[in-house]
Amino acid sequence: MKSSLKFLLIFVVAVILSGCASEAKFYPLNASPEIGAPIPTEQVELFITQKPSYPYRELGLITYTTNGSYPQNEINIFNIMRQKAASIGADGLIILNAQSSVQSYPSFSTDLYGNLIETSNVYSDTVYRGMAIDKL
Repeated sequence: MKSSLKFLLIFVVAVILSGCASEAKFYPLNASPEIGAPIPTEQVELFITQKPSYPYRELGLITYTTNGSYPQNEINIFNIMRQKAASIGADGLIILNAQSSVQSYPSFSTDLYGNLIETSNVYSDTVYRGMAIDKL
C-alpha cells in the first residue's frame, strides 16, 4: 500500500514540474520546411515594434509558453525564441502579440465534518509568438 502511495506522489510531482518547464517550439508553415544550417544567436535580427524593411520569406511560427502565475522577463523569453530561430538558420524573428488563456478545473474535498466541498483550480498561461523569417 505504501509503495502505491509513494508512486502516486512521485507521479503528481513529476506532472507539476513538467508543466512548469517550457521550451521554444517551431511550427513550420510548409510540410517540408527549408531549414538552414544553425547560425549564431547574435545574427538573428529581432523585430518587436516594426517589420523588416527588406523583403523576406516566412518560415514558421516560434512559440514559448509560460505559466501566467509567475512573473516573466520578456527580454529573456525573446532571447530563448531567438536561440530557436538561430537553430533553424532564420535571419530574423518578428515578435507577434502574446496570447493568454485562463482555465478553471473543479476539484472536490471534504471539510472537518465530512461534507463535500467543491472548489476551483485556476491555471493561466501566456504563449509568446514570433514569426521566423529569411531574407530574400
